[in-house]
Amino acid sequence: MDTARTFVSTGHTPSNHSLMSIRIGILLLIILLPVNIAWANTYKPGEILVKYRAGGKNAARAFYKQYWKAATVQQFKRNDIDRVKLPKNMTVTDALALYRQDPDVESAEPNYYRRAALIPNDPFLGEQWALHNTGQFVFDRTGSNDADMDALQAWNVSTGSTGVTVAVIDSGVNYDHPDLQANMLAGFDLLSNDADPMDQDGHGTFIAGIIAAAGNNGTGVAGVAWQVKILPLRFLNVHGGGFDSDLIDAIERADNAGADIVNCSFGGPGNNSLLETAMANSPALFVCSAGNDNADNDAVPVYPAGFDLPNIIAVAATDQDDAKTSFSNYGFASVDVGAPGKNILSTFTTRADHYNYDFDDNDLDGNNWVRNTNNGNWRTTNETSVSGAFSLTDSDGADYVDNADHYARSPAIDLSTETGALLQFKIRGISATGDLLYVEASVDDINWTNLVVNLFDNNPNPAYSKFTSGVSGDLDSGWYTATVDLGTYDGQGTVYFRFRFTSNADGDTAKGWFIDDVVVETNDSATYAYWDGTSFAAPMVAGIAALIKSEYPSLNSSQIKAAIENSVDPVPGLTNLVASGGRVNANGALRQAGTLSTSGGGGGGGGGGCFIDATGQACAPPQVQTGFAFFVQLSLLFSAVLLLWLVYARIKA
Repeated sequence: MDTARTFVSTGHTPSNHSLMSIRIGILLLIILLPVNIAWANTYKPGEILVKYRAGGKNAARAFYKQYWKAATVQQFKRNDIDRVKLPKNMTVTDALALYRQDPDVESAEPNYYRRAALIPNDPFLGEQWALHNTGQFVFDRTGSNDADMDALQAWNVSTGSTGVTVAVIDSGVNYDHPDLQANMLAGFDLLSNDADPMDQDGHGTFIAGIIAAAGNNGTGVAGVAWQVKILPLRFLNVHGGGFDSDLIDAIERADNAGADIVNCSFGGPGNNSLLETAMANSPALFVCSAGNDNADNDAVPVYPAGFDLPNIIAVAATDQDDAKTSFSNYGFASVDVGAPGKNILSTFTTRADHYNYDFDDNDLDGNNWVRNTNNGNWRTTNETSVSGAFSLTDSDGADYVDNADHYARSPAIDLSTETGALLQFKIRGISATGDLLYVEASVDDINWTNLVVNLFDNNPNPAYSKFTSGVSGDLDSGWYTATVDLGTYDGQGTVYFRFRFTSNADGDTAKGWFIDDVVVETNDSATYAYWDGTSFAAPMVAGIAALIKSEYPSLNSSQIKAAIENSVDPVPGLTNLVASGGRVNANGALRQAGTLSTSGGGGGGGGGGCFIDATGQACAPPQVQTGFAFFVQLSLLFSAVLLLWLVYARIKA
């Protein structure tokens, strides 16, 4: 296949001779250059993320769609990034080799998978030692006096401002939690593509409470910045994973909403330059967890914490004695600060089964399931099952037939008093291209809505696929776990869901689908819990950043980062393990931010700034080096002359 095309980014159309040279050159590059893209990381098969150069992007999109059947399925307009679906015979490795040789492609990356950085434990109420540590007994141990962030002292300066927004890009947030309601903004769910980011896992709710649980309200706990606003953006599924495409989407939504700080309590090994671009282009400060593998991030980076950007601060976890926790990653070059991340108490929501059916009584009708017949019929079968002897199938004992369109519908479910509804079931099977299994929902048994199906294999770390327009393909190697968000039906007195199978008339049929252990899970009670992880150290720092932004709104993200890094309490447990050598201090960070605000400068903010030196004394801002400035000016003048000469040569040609 001819892989070349006219590259319009040069501003002219090549002659036939030069075009042939381009074709041959690119083809030789693709064939002859060694391609060593054998990632140990996991990314989504069948698609990549691409950023085209401005002058050639339209022609490039058209070319790849026409000649390679690679189509743009989503555009992230703020960062000019495309999510590209590949043809089924093209691997991600092959696609990257192709795109990266194209002069009109600025960057091409896999759609890496990220995972939440957490170490969960059992819920338990207690004290918030991270804010004020007197050596009290918390959860399972006593701590050391003053091994904390001096939050009580910081609150004498600021408890946060309603004009500051912290985006929690995570598993969503239980915005109905009584300790969070007052500080919630309307967010978005990137998994279900709707405006209901209800947390169905607990991770995001826990993080939101650390940052901004309402304070001085006589209920539960207090957040670090207990008057700022939380913007919930759900991109992590109930197994704690999500893709970079949804993450980039969430970042752009946070930017559009004017978020000042973004909490990123997740990570993965994939170094995605397009994700880095999205973060670099954001005015927000990103606070990122370092990871929970007790590993050196300098040697094996974790991203996004590992991106070397002035608006990212990477956080390790410390314990009640100011030591690095046994699980926390570290890195003298790549991890900036430590923060409390063990035995942390915050807002949580327990979950409970609201409806379940395992088909083992072999009596669909007696359990108020309704079926229709149209070239097929759903029924129970003992061919295969997860638990017990029976499961549900669309084609018992034989392949399904062409032109099928039939369903099995659940009984009515009452969600009038429920929140966070989630349908889960086990699935296996196979269907030919164009033959689709839909999961649909309705409130009247007449008008049905197709829902997004998320699938995980038996080891969801991190094999994960998202089906937006029906499930198809070969999933018959074992039982998969499927989740379907029913959150938009929270509060409805009557809700139905159904499994609907359709096949086309192409003569290509297959075994069909099996479903078992159907459960509708909902939120049970708003409560509080302990949890460990760098996931929960990061929001401690995000809360401090929010306090700074509340008190000194003119400071930018790099200045806020500098204030936090240059005000840590040095602790032996972090020496040579994080760049600052210390654990964050909220009160010190506010004082440092005040110094930066008064001086009008700051670390990376354009004014030089005045930091606190190792002795605790303020240092004078650095002086401008006149000789260097003259050299820069001379270089710029030379570049301008060279550019004018190139333009003149192009016109003459």
